[in-house]
Amino acid sequence: MSRAIVKSFIGIVACCLCITGCGEEELTSIAITFNADGSGTVRLAGLRVPARPAVFEQHVQGVGFDDRGRVQFDASIGTFSNIESLNIGGITFSHTAKDGSELLVVTVPKEGAAWAKMLAPSERDRTAAAAAFAADGKMKRVGDKIKISITVPRDVVAANTGPYTRGVSSKIKQNQAILLLQTEVAELVGSPLKWHISWSDLD
Repeated sequence: MSRAIVKSFIGIVACCLCITGCGEEELTSIAITFNADGSGTVRLAGLRVPARPAVFEQHVQGVGFDDRGRVQFDASIGTFSNIESLNIGGITFSHTAKDGSELLVVTVPKEGAAWAKMLAPSERDRTAAAAAFAADGKMKRVGDKIKISITVPRDVVAANTGPYTRGVSSKIKQNQAILLLQTEVAELVGSPLKWHISWSDLD
């Protein structure tokens, strides 16, 4: 594993464990960097209920651990050569370029789509997991919101979604487009969500 990848992975973990600094949606997120040549990187972060107790529980005495309160944070990073070859839990991508303008269309399916299930556990487990991440009891659940961020070579001109779907919002930060979705969006009946991101190669 290269030093760059190690640094990125450590950065994700540090950021996600410091919830007040990054926002809980970082715990359940997809982050894509799209390069000018069509290649890029994908970072995935998600929560799951582990099948076994944590290793440190074996070295603790006098504590009765709650099986429902266990949660595990997973993060992975990888590369791709063509964004149109990506399929992330049913989420697909289409890229076109014409006359200096570029458009990336992200299709997010509903009706039981896998993207939410692979990043966040059930509602009951998300509630139990909140206690493991915030002992002060201020968090009711974790993993209720999933963040998809895409960084492109130039400043984003527009990032729009359709059809209208409750629990979905989109925003722009310079050359990054960010989509926030309530986990329940994956269970809705209806047409897939289309997220259109455009930028220009012209100065």
